[in-house]
Amino acid sequence: MELITIYQDSSLQIIICRLAEDLQHIDFLTETEFDEFSALQHLHRKKEYLTIRYILREIGITDSIIYAGRKPQLPEDLYLSISHNKNYAGLAISKFPCGFDIESISERAFRVRDKYLTVEEKQLAKDDIMLHNLFWSVKEAVYKWDNSHTDFRETIQILDIKSTRQTVNVKTNCGEKILNYRLIHDTDVLSWIIG
Repeated sequence: MELITIYQDSSLQIIICRLAEDLQHIDFLTETEFDEFSALQHLHRKKEYLTIRYILREIGITDSIIYAGRKPQLPEDLYLSISHNKNYAGLAISKFPCGFDIESISERAFRVRDKYLTVEEKQLAKDDIMLHNLFWSVKEAVYKWDNSHTDFRETIQILDIKSTRQTVNVKTNCGEKILNYRLIHDTDVLSWIIG
C-alpha cells in the first residue's frame, strides 16, 4: 500500500492510503488490534481498520488508538482525526486539536443538501457536485475538530471559498476559521482544520 502525504509541517501531518486489498498481511497489528480486527463483520470496515493501522505503523507510531467516546486518540500527546470513504482511509495527526474528512464525490451530497446547507451556502455551491461534497467534508471536519456542532446547517456556516488557495472560510461556535482542502483525482475531496 502506498502512502500519500497530503500535507505536512511541524505541527500537522495528513496522510491517506488506498484501502487495503490484502487482508492477510496483518502482522503489524498489536494483539488488541488483531482481536478488534477479527471481530469486525463487514469486509469494507475491515479494510478501513487495517489501512488506518498500516498508516500509523508506516509513520512510526506503534501505539494503539484509544477512544474517548467516539473520538480517536493516541496515548502520546498527539491529536488524531480519522476518515475513510469507498476509496481511501486517512488521518490527521497534530500537536493541536484537528479535524479531517475525506469524501467520495457523488450526487448524494447534492440530493441531501437541504439537511446541511443554508440558502446562502446553496447559492455559493450552485449546482457544482464537487462543491456540495466539499462543503459536506468541511462541516464533517469542523465537527470532528470541535464536537460542539450538532446542527451542521446552523452551527457551521460556510462564508466563502478561495479555490486558488484551496481554502474555505467558515463561521463556527468558536468564531471564524479557515479550512484547507484538496481534490484527489477528481473523485475524492478532503478537508482539514487545526487549532
